Amino acid sequence: MPDLGTTERSLIWRLLPWLVPLALILVGLMFVAAGVTTSGSKPGPARDVAPANVIARFTTDAPTWASAQVGPTVTATVVKVIVVSAAATGSSTYSARAVIVRHDAAIQPATAPGETLPTLAEADRSTVATCVLWDIDVTSQVSTPRAALEIEREVGIHDLSATDDAISTLRDRCRDAVLG
Repeated sequence: MPDLGTTERSLIWRLLPWLVPLALILVGLMFVAAGVTTSGSKPGPARDVAPANVIARFTTDAPTWASAQVGPTVTATVVKVIVVSAAATGSSTYSARAVIVRHDAAIQPATAPGETLPTLAEADRSTVATCVLWDIDVTSQVSTPRAALEIEREVGIHDLSATDDAISTLRDRCRDAVLG
């Protein structure tokens, strides 16, 4: 028989012992979620996006490829090869992308001995970034450019890859490019 001297507790007071642990669990989960997210943290160091032998193939073949892209009255100098991605297509073959940054300049006319070379105008020089899709066989050391797309051209000599942000932008634009 119930004790008539005690008062009946309200529903909130009866549920409170159950709600407190539940609220503490929710607060704990919010702290865990905040600690796990990476927003606001700096990205880690850049990782290789291709095996070393693929990167070596790019570096070796980029100057020859760049020279073939310009006419006979223009010289091309590769200043940077930025590897974007590589996907294995076989045991020793890859389909890979790279951005090749080069400086193009008009060839100077020959001068007589003792004369000074004329200075090139700013318009006679340009900086070009091209996204190139390659098929690479690392066993036979053969690389074949399959497709290319110019992603940036500036008149004059500029350093398109001077900062990590600039390199990241060139990589993103190359990834977004539809090639082959």
